[in-house]
Amino acid sequence: MNTPATTKPDYRARVLLLVGVSAAARMIMAAHLPLGDDEAFYWLWAQHPAACYFDHPGMIAWLVRLSCEVFGDTALAVRLPAIVAGGISTWLMFLLGRRLFSDLTGWWAAIGFTVIPIYALGSVLVASDAPMGVFWLLATLAVAETCLFGRRAWWYVAGLCVGLALDSKYVAVLLPSSMLAFLLTGRTARQELRRKEIYIALGIAALVFSPVFLWNAEHHWASFVFNLTGRHGSGRLRLVSFAEMLGSQMLALSPLVLFSLVAALARSARMRRGNARFRLLFWCSVVTLALFWGSSIVVRMKPHWPAPGYLTLIVAACALGAGVGGRKAQQAWLWSTLAVALLFTTLLHVQAFYRVLPLGAKDDNTNDLYGWDRVTPVVRREMETIQRETGRPAYLFADRYQFAAQLAWNLKAPYKAFSLDPQLDQFDFWIKSKQLLGSSGVFVREDRREAKPEATAAFASVREIARVPVYRQGKQVREFQILRVNDLRKIP
Repeated sequence: MNTPATTKPDYRARVLLLVGVSAAARMIMAAHLPLGDDEAFYWLWAQHPAACYFDHPGMIAWLVRLSCEVFGDTALAVRLPAIVAGGISTWLMFLLGRRLFSDLTGWWAAIGFTVIPIYALGSVLVASDAPMGVFWLLATLAVAETCLFGRRAWWYVAGLCVGLALDSKYVAVLLPSSMLAFLLTGRTARQELRRKEIYIALGIAALVFSPVFLWNAEHHWASFVFNLTGRHGSGRLRLVSFAEMLGSQMLALSPLVLFSLVAALARSARMRRGNARFRLLFWCSVVTLALFWGSSIVVRMKPHWPAPGYLTLIVAACALGAGVGGRKAQQAWLWSTLAVALLFTTLLHVQAFYRVLPLGAKDDNTNDLYGWDRVTPVVRREMETIQRETGRPAYLFADRYQFAAQLAWNLKAPYKAFSLDPQLDQFDFWIKSKQLLGSSGVFVREDRREAKPEATAAFASVREIARVPVYRQGKQVREFQILRVNDLRKIP
């Protein structure tokens, strides 16, 4: 009697379907959701092409510029680089899991990346993390091909990807550090340090990163200094910030995913000595996670900062769950973990459109997406009045870069909007004093943010034009104050 042949699942087709469906859903969301403050700022960067900016290297601005040149200045076009990067990262998670372990591991890793909140949101809302994640995964895959499978030409791919990751976000400096730790802790891997390919790869990375380095050299190392010191507060011991970090990671990853990743990190640490594949995944995670979790006792961390450190850990967790390390995880546990992650992701996505979580006005970041459609007509009318009365161009002002960027985006006036924040920001690299001194315009600020009186004090006269309250589901969540400002006397 013939036994019917079992059909092996086509995981490649499943992952491609997953990428296609998730990309379609993200495009619908991206097209209908107003731009956030930082997203508007990245669009504004794209209107001022440069190798680097005060906050980050230029990769995300270059991608947004390309997208908007092709598809126009729409919310979907601004976010398209994040959506494309999310799809590529999903595929790379599959490839990395399949190459190191099995198709099943790759499949679980692709699902995990798709449903875990921090990566799901990062695949819609444009930020520098999205392209960096692509190059981070590509570099890890290239090192695996080189050190585990003997394909040494892949060192050149690794060097290129490290350089491009650094062109995306400075935290990518932890990637070569992780790779070095991997090489130093394996007898066979250490042999790679004697080969020319790795040093050629370092040269490629340095060459690709050189435009960012040169921009900093020409601007008094402003971006390097800001990212090393300006983002990190006083550095005093603050145990409460560690508690905030724990809470933010439970929200960013979901509780069961965080628990699973901690368990996977512990098991990978035990297995790394006898298994080069787990050692690679371990070191590509632990260096980044140790830095951010360790620093959280003195620095307030943003939820997405440690995100690249979880990428390879997700692959390790899925491999262990698939039984690579011995005992296979219960299917019920795997599906429960992913279901809870999907629930968190769904709530966060829905919250952006409709307030379902009972958060206070100041605690709900999705409120920042709303109100500019009501502010814009008022500002536009006043701008036209100023130009008609003075016969000179009117400008858009704010006391923080986020609002100046939103004004620029919503009025499509990228060269007329400026932040007069007394603290150094990107606008200080764009402001031309001869152009602005003596000018008048419209100044916008908001009640939830502490006013910076130095900004309005820089004008000869200030007059309130209007107050614009913003409501969501009948509840006021913010209020804008719109001012007419005349005769800018100095740049704060």
